[in-house]
Amino acid sequence: MTEPKTLAEAHALVTAQRRAAGRKGGQATAARGAEHFAAIGRKGGEAVKAHVTDPEHFRKMGAKGAAALRARLGEEAYNARMREVSAKGGEAQRAATRARRKHSRSTQVRCEICAPLRCSEAP
Repeated sequence: MTEPKTLAEAHALVTAQRRAAGRKGGQATAARGAEHFAAIGRKGGEAVKAHVTDPEHFRKMGAKGAAALRARLGEEAYNARMREVSAKGGEAQRAATRARRKHSRSTQVRCEICAPLRCSEAP
C-alpha cells in the first residue's frame, strides 16, 4: 500500500482499517455463539439475585436512608415524620383487614375474587 499524499487519503485509509477491524471483531463475537452470552447473562443474573435477596443489604440501605433523612430534617422533625408515616401505615393495615373480613362474611362458598378457593382460604 502506498503512503497517503493528503489528509483526506490518510483519513480514508484509517477509516477502512477501522472498518476491517470492526468486521473481524464482529465475526469473532458471532462465532462464540448464543450459549456463551447466555452463560454470561446467567452468571450476572445469579449475582444480582444473591445481592437483592440479602436482608442485611436492605437493613443497611434503610439505616443509611434514615440517617440521611434525620440529618436533613433534624431530630424533632424526623420523629414527627416517622409518627405520621407509622399512623398512615397502621390505618392502611386496618383498612385491608376490614376489607378481608367483610369479603369473607359476604360470601359463603365461592366468589369471583377468590375462585376456585373457598373464601375462608382466601388471603
